[in-house]
Amino acid sequence: MKNRYPLEALVSLREQRVDERAREVADQRQRTDAAQARAEQARRQREAEQARVGEAVTAERDRVEDGGARVADLAAAARFAAQGAAHIEALGQREQELSQELREEQVEEERRRRALAGADADAKAVAEHRQRWRQERAAQIEAREEDDAADVFGGRRGKR
Repeated sequence: MKNRYPLEALVSLREQRVDERAREVADQRQRTDAAQARAEQARRQREAEQARVGEAVTAERDRVEDGGARVADLAAAARFAAQGAAHIEALGQREQELSQELREEQVEEERRRRALAGADADAKAVAEHRQRWRQERAAQIEAREEDDAADVFGGRRGKR
């Protein structure tokens, strides 16, 4: 009888798949983290621009209320407010796009985690089978050795 597990190649293959899936999860995690950083940066940019435009509009409104603004100043303030609103809108759109990209990366990461879990379960199943096979093989060898010993010491030598 051979002492080598007949499915050893399968054990190696399953272990390789686990390693590959783990690398894929790690790589995807990096992509997810990068997407999250981009989405956060876009949010901060939009919020900063909203604050900047809001402060400028408030200051200009205060000038108008104090009577220190001319018609040309009012027109410039209106243009500035419109441009600021358009810029904030564009930043908001970019933020939404990056948030969607982040969600897609998170979905992909979860898919890869499930693939890793499946590969790990497959590897564990084969490893458990190998362990049971080795235990059964050891029991068979022990039983054969006991039979051989009984034959030698029991006087049944040569009566097979």
